[in-house]
Amino acid sequence: MSMRFWKWSSEVVDVQQQIMRLRGEFAEMQQQAAQFRSEISELHSNLNLIQLDSVQQQRFLRESLLTLRYHSSINTPVNLAAPAKLKNIIPISKQFDLLQQIAPDAYAVWRPLLEVNEKAYDGLPVNSCSVSGHPMATLFRFFLVPYLRGRVLDIGCGPQSRPTYLEDYPVEAVYGVDPLSEPEDHPFHFIKGFAEYLAWEDDQFKVVVAATSLDHVLLLDKVFEEIYRVLSKDGVFIVWVGFVPGSMPYNPYQSTIDKVDDYHLFHFDRDWFLDAISPYFTVFEEYPVDKWSTFFALRSKKVV
Repeated sequence: MSMRFWKWSSEVVDVQQQIMRLRGEFAEMQQQAAQFRSEISELHSNLNLIQLDSVQQQRFLRESLLTLRYHSSINTPVNLAAPAKLKNIIPISKQFDLLQQIAPDAYAVWRPLLEVNEKAYDGLPVNSCSVSGHPMATLFRFFLVPYLRGRVLDIGCGPQSRPTYLEDYPVEAVYGVDPLSEPEDHPFHFIKGFAEYLAWEDDQFKVVVAATSLDHVLLLDKVFEEIYRVLSKDGVFIVWVGFVPGSMPYNPYQSTIDKVDDYHLFHFDRDWFLDAISPYFTVFEEYPVDKWSTFFALRSKKVV
């Protein structure tokens, strides 16, 4: 056996040993994850069986469950994909024109609200739902982490450098769209614009996120169509939404329309929210956190 062949064989053995060691470590991680999932399942059963009198107790139990979910998923390996393919970047000035042409009456009310929201974000106050220190944003992070894989698109990612709920995910796999921010504000892929005109080709994202942003859009139906289009067939749409029971369904195409408060054209009611998403998505998981906020994991209705 030549010295060169012996050296090559030794290197192969070393690589094989490293592979086996990594396989062993991964198997151990899987066992730990299985144990966590078992504990999560038990907590979930308790949550469904026990009728707690105190709202505070209910919320504490839900927060504990989300925390456990987070820690069971944080070490999951990330399989990064190639960059998302762009389809057509429409300048935001043109997007404003298109929105006004499609729904002129609703646009006249919605446009000043956008400016109000922009001022509210100035200085990144902690009550902004994607800023570090917001307790509900931390819970949303815990809910989101088990679903993260591949390329992730954040709808309405906000002007802060990085949404707190995506802090644990590699920036090279994160994409964002928002009308109130600039590309230089973010370390991830970012396009200034509206969710009604997403710039990417079909089936580009494994995960799309909308954290309290859906109730700020103008054309909700078009936004759902666009998210459905860019989401892969096996993808998941993660939504953080607030419900105001009894709120009327939103129709931006009607001739008479008014705002519901100083920040919104409309509020969601659970029933009409589910009706609105039904052409595009099915509910995979619904997680009511408190009286107002609910987290959803929605599956695309595209044929896999």
